[in-house]
Amino acid sequence: MPYPAALGHRPLEVDEAYAALTQYAADYGREPLLLLMHAAVPETLRPDLLNLIRVNFLAARGPDTSLEADVLFSPLATALGGGYYRIDAQVRWHCLVMLRSLYRHDPRPRIRRIAELLWRYVEAREHQASRAADPQLAEFLDIQRWVALAFLEPGSAAHAFADALRQAGDSRSEVTLRLGGLAAAIEIPLAGQPELLAYARGLDALAGGNEEAGRQLLEALGDGDIRVGDIVLRPGELLADSAAPSLRPDTKGTPASRRICLVLAGRGSTRDPMDGSLIDFEALYPAITQGLARLDIASRRFDLPASDSIQILLDADLVLGDLSGADPDTCYQLGLALALRPEGVQLIARRDSWQGVDALALGLIHEYDAPESTPAGLARFAAWLAGSLQGPGTPLARSPVYLDLDLRPPHLDEDAIAQPLPAWPSRPQALLIQAHGLRVDPASGRSIDLDDSRASLGRALQGAGIDIRRADDDATPGSPDFLRQLLEADLVVADLSTLPPDTLLQLGLRHGLRPGRNLLLAEAETPLPISLRSQKVLRYKRVNTHLDTREQADLNAMLQAALVHLLAQTRADSPVYEALPALHPPSPRPARIFVSYPQTYTPYVRPLVAALKGLGLEVSWDMDLSSGHDWATALSRMLEEADAVICVAGRDTAAREFPMAEIQRSVELGKRLIPVLVEPIDAPPELTSRSAANPERNGRLRYLLDGWREDDFDALVAEIAERIRTRLGAPEQAPPADSNGQATRQLSIRVLRAGQLEVQCADESGRHDWRQAYDPAAVALAADTFQHQTPRTGQALDVLTDLLIPSALAGLPRASAYRLILGPEAVPWPWELMLSWRLHALRKAIPVLRRSDGNLFSVLREPPRRALLVHSRPQSEAPIRADGLDALQGAGFEVTISTGEPRETLLALTSGDFGLVIINGRSSAGDGRAGMLLGDGVALGSEDLAQMRLTPEVVILHAPEVDHGGLASLMAPALQKAGVRCVVAPAWGTGGPADAAYHDTLLSLLAGGERFADAHAGAVAACFDAAPQDGQWAAYQAWGEPDFRFPGLAPA
Repeated sequence: MPYPAALGHRPLEVDEAYAALTQYAADYGREPLLLLMHAAVPETLRPDLLNLIRVNFLAARGPDTSLEADVLFSPLATALGGGYYRIDAQVRWHCLVMLRSLYRHDPRPRIRRIAELLWRYVEAREHQASRAADPQLAEFLDIQRWVALAFLEPGSAAHAFADALRQAGDSRSEVTLRLGGLAAAIEIPLAGQPELLAYARGLDALAGGNEEAGRQLLEALGDGDIRVGDIVLRPGELLADSAAPSLRPDTKGTPASRRICLVLAGRGSTRDPMDGSLIDFEALYPAITQGLARLDIASRRFDLPASDSIQILLDADLVLGDLSGADPDTCYQLGLALALRPEGVQLIARRDSWQGVDALALGLIHEYDAPESTPAGLARFAAWLAGSLQGPGTPLARSPVYLDLDLRPPHLDEDAIAQPLPAWPSRPQALLIQAHGLRVDPASGRSIDLDDSRASLGRALQGAGIDIRRADDDATPGSPDFLRQLLEADLVVADLSTLPPDTLLQLGLRHGLRPGRNLLLAEAETPLPISLRSQKVLRYKRVNTHLDTREQADLNAMLQAALVHLLAQTRADSPVYEALPALHPPSPRPARIFVSYPQTYTPYVRPLVAALKGLGLEVSWDMDLSSGHDWATALSRMLEEADAVICVAGRDTAAREFPMAEIQRSVELGKRLIPVLVEPIDAPPELTSRSAANPERNGRLRYLLDGWREDDFDALVAEIAERIRTRLGAPEQAPPADSNGQATRQLSIRVLRAGQLEVQCADESGRHDWRQAYDPAAVALAADTFQHQTPRTGQALDVLTDLLIPSALAGLPRASAYRLILGPEAVPWPWELMLSWRLHALRKAIPVLRRSDGNLFSVLREPPRRALLVHSRPQSEAPIRADGLDALQGAGFEVTISTGEPRETLLALTSGDFGLVIINGRSSAGDGRAGMLLGDGVALGSEDLAQMRLTPEVVILHAPEVDHGGLASLMAPALQKAGVRCVVAPAWGTGGPADAAYHDTLLSLLAGGERFADAHAGAVAACFDAAPQDGQWAAYQAWGEPDFRFPGLAPA
């Protein structure tokens, strides 16, 4: 009998579930069926929970973990992602009935015993789980606690559940949505409370936007109160009636607290430029309104001629732009929004219908399929829109203008008066934004050569003494360089002929960034967008494709007259600043400073921070944090976002762990590090090698302590603050060279938002910042292909490199090694190979040392312990041979080798004191974690190493059978966070002579007292020499402190 066709597509009916179970028993046998029956008690499964159930209730069946696989990977279990699985509700019900029947003679009910185990499991895991670090696990444990309580104490669970529903009330919040969804998890043990469960399902439907189903469920409960003990819930019928008004799409009578979304979309209808199909904006707008209403957001269309439109654009909670058909008004309005709003702009577009907006990179727009013009089709679009607005990685949540130019947003000063435009400089700079070459006029269908008008513009501007730059001379549309030109140009000349989408977007950006001066022109037959019809636009004529001699002369004369007027213009010509004269435009943000200091110097730091703020600088220090902050992460982010780090230092500094970690991180990030000295110091060298901001008197530095003693402390602090401000305006000195004399390049890489990568580079030539746009779907596909291809140097690597590595990186001087600081989304990608491909076409191995973004090294530790533990599974290829052992023992290491029971290794780990730990085994990954299988199903994870009496200094993981990237990308950062200073872990399977060459060289160099960075570099070179073609050298990902070393000893 085959499995029911509905399995995995919808919840099964009772008879379908029975048929599925019958087929499962025939396919898998009695043992897996017994485990499935026990696994029906939890609402959701994880592999560790299922293993715990088997070990406690089916231990006599042996240690074979294939039983768990027969349950989790069977047709009856649905994978939810992240290592979580769910069994169909009706299948679960049948299993519990069979379980109760099979064990009916047990003195204690079997289901109750499983529920007790589930309760203890939740309590144990909650001690390890962090809601902030793993919200999915935290929610899983919350649900399992409810399930266990419902089986153990149904009455208490029903009372607590009713009380939670009462407190949530009719807010239709995320809490209500979660409680409503919880009803499905506990409906079996609470089968005696049908009204309570129906009430919860009704709230669930309302909170999820399914108003009709929610009202039907609640109305069926009638108008009577629902009572559970002393808890009284509002009548379902009354709750259903009160839910309806908040779902109306219009904004009339909208409460003041309701959020407002300003919608940028075309009017009427247009044709899709790609396939010619009709795009009906008027039919789509009600669906947009309906989708926003699902989130309790009121909508309003942007109408620029209206006097209050700019103010509404500034005040709206959200701006939603539909770029379908590259509508001219929408493109211009989007430019205004991105220039005036640092965040809160989301873009959607009908699939493949927005070509021409090249200033926005692929991946920054949510694309939708053309909806059917039926009520059902528009309702589906509304549901899609609501989901996209709630989803993670909202495109353009941060405006690229503010990310790339680092601006302060505009602000209103009601008491201010409109300021005149600045005087013309002696040699003004003009920026020309204009399409080029042959273009088709959308109104007449004629071909127009825009290069003709460009030549006339050039002659007119040069004749007026104005230098001209065209938008695509040096910078691509939307690039940071081009955005800076839009901001800084004295004059922008925009040719709107044929209404190019990029030109309109760029003009909107300019009008939002600067009050003036702008010169607009367009061919006579080009229809202007509604948003620009109030603007002065020069109209020039042409009869044919090219301007003839007379037409060029007329255009030239028109331009010369307009430029004469512009030279005398003192008032704003941007519609933004015409409408709001008191609006101050976006302005460059002042330098940001992070202050690092030992706590003992707080009395010196407070006055300095006040003085720096008084000079208009942005200052961050630990006193900005309050209780509840993730202290380490917040301070690390402050430091990374700073332009300079001020280190208030004295004799205490070199002996303090966290100030030293901040100094080291500043150097590695290429930050400008400016010491301010409390007293003379002779360490650390990172500060003594730099010029302090303290002034001199009579040939010697004046220290803060001197000012304190000489009673002119305030004057000294003010002078130091002024000297810091002056230093920040001077050219930045290059960071010092790596301690081994080689050129080392620092790269800080993070995903800013879906489709955009930020790469910051620091080396001997200074600092560089790039934004790399990419297609997330293409990267995901290439990364998956890379992980499964052999060798790893195939086409997928080529694609990943093109998508993720900035081409400008290849133009910098060559570096011998790289230090990577990686945001969490960037960790899994194979940067080692990608850098080698981009810079050396894979002909050379590049030593790379990784670190997780936000992780500060603990640089002051006890002396490293020279003790080694090696765990090696029997009959497996060990990563350490006689050469490595001899070198370590010769350096004085006490060597312990465990090749037997996994519990022997765990006992040695928890009771021993090992500076170096090598684990050889199989890798395992799931539920966002990774570990090493020691044998007999026993896994070792980062949390186990964190439980050691003393955390090891170096951990080397060796797993020849790695078939996923989780071992390196998940476990290595977790080990670092747990306090391990250096980690080596493979990103894919390794073996053979190259594997032995890497590990032998690494261990020999570490035993000889080499720095971890140098030991890894030597090991990579040895591996590359042994196998230069397959890229195996890049599998060994090294994480940690570059300068860590084991001090050498004389041979025993």
